[in-house]
Amino acid sequence: MTPADVAAKRYATKVFDPTQRISDDDFAQLMAVMRLAPSSVNTQPWHFFVAADDDAKTRLAAAAAPVGSIYAYNAPKILAASHSVVFSAQQTLSDDYLHHLSGVEQADGRYKSPQARSNYQNTRLQFVTINREDPRGLADWCARQVYLNIGASLMAAAQMGIDALPMEGIDTDGLNKTLNLNNQGLQPLAIICFGYAAQEDFNADLPKSRLPMGELFTHL
Repeated sequence: MTPADVAAKRYATKVFDPTQRISDDDFAQLMAVMRLAPSSVNTQPWHFFVAADDDAKTRLAAAAAPVGSIYAYNAPKILAASHSVVFSAQQTLSDDYLHHLSGVEQADGRYKSPQARSNYQNTRLQFVTINREDPRGLADWCARQVYLNIGASLMAAAQMGIDALPMEGIDTDGLNKTLNLNNQGLQPLAIICFGYAAQEDFNADLPKSRLPMGELFTHL
């Protein structure tokens, strides 16, 4: 399939088949995509919490979509999906973290000289400083990097024939408390449910609807 074919095929799965599981090998591929996704100046400001068994998914659903909350309708999706993953973003980027990034890049052979490493460190710090001073704040910038990751993960899943549902309809306070996110300097952004659609998924056969090309593109 072409990338456009994959994009046309991908849709937000509303009902998952709880009897179908993503193989370990296939989920390892998805995790590799999450790890390798792009981010501005390679900040990688993300962390993923994976719920893959019934106990973990039950705890996740209770935190993110508790009974009686406005998000309760999302609990069945978290429970029935093969894997439900919390995508979280760092709220700040400490000097220690930036130094750690540079050390990993050095170990991976990204720099041909000490000067190249220093130059890139300075460039990254410039971007971090600009966004620290931006009224939207550094946490917002980090969140935007995680949404790049979400897009890459959804497209990868579709290319692999795995169905998915990104959900922002979650109780972030509940997730913060259950996963102790604030103490880790993280903010929860969304949960992606990965698995395989049930036959009764009404959204599977609905035509995709997007604005026409003429409204979306201006050729300069």
